[in-house]
Amino acid sequence: CQVTAAHGLHSKLTGAGGGGCGITLLKPGLEQATVEAAKQALTSCGFDCWETSIGAPGVSTHSAAAVGDPVRQALGL
Repeated sequence: CQVTAAHGLHSKLTGAGGGGCGITLLKPGLEQATVEAAKQALTSCGFDCWETSIGAPGVSTHSAAAVGDPVRQALGL
C-alpha cells in the first residue's frame, strides 16, 4: 500500500494480513506511465503484478417498472 500510495494510487490488502495479495483499482484515464512506474516499483520490492479489467459497469439501480411482467410475477411484485 505504501508503494502504490507513493504513486498516487490507493490499494487494499486481501485476507488477514498474512502475505496474500493486494488490489489497486485504476481510474479510467490514468496515465499508463503512472501504472508502469508503480508496477516497476512493486516488482523491485519483490512483488508480482497482474493487470486485468472489470467487465461490468459497476453499481446499478433497478426499479420494478423496468423489469418485465414474468420477472415481477416471480418476485411477487
